[in-house]
Amino acid sequence: MTLIYVPVISTRSSGTAAATTQTLASPTVGGSSDTSLWRVRMTAGSAGPLHIIDSEQIWTVLAGSASIRSIDGELTATVGDTVIMPANVERGVTALDDCEFLVCGSPSALATIPGNDAEPVSPPWVR
Repeated sequence: MTLIYVPVISTRSSGTAAATTQTLASPTVGGSSDTSLWRVRMTAGSAGPLHIIDSEQIWTVLAGSASIRSIDGELTATVGDTVIMPANVERGVTALDDCEFLVCGSPSALATIPGNDAEPVSPPWVR
């Protein structure tokens, strides 16, 4: 197997009400098979919904700080901190100031909103 180079021009951006996400590597960006990598940017005060992902994710704070809540409580992560979010744990992220994360996870991850009867969805940045 040879190395795969993914120039920044090949990355893909997605947006939600809470964040802008840039896919850096995934099955459709660069052709990775087992891991997806993306950058999340949030502005101060923005908050993602409480949700559940069916696979583990690892979030590292590159800039700013954020509050991350789960069934276990709430923690504050700042520059250099890494948070491992286990599979099937309800979580939500709120930007305490402008912040940026580097995140890796499964390219087959599915997300659900607790209490919502909608089918699980594959976030576009993991594919």
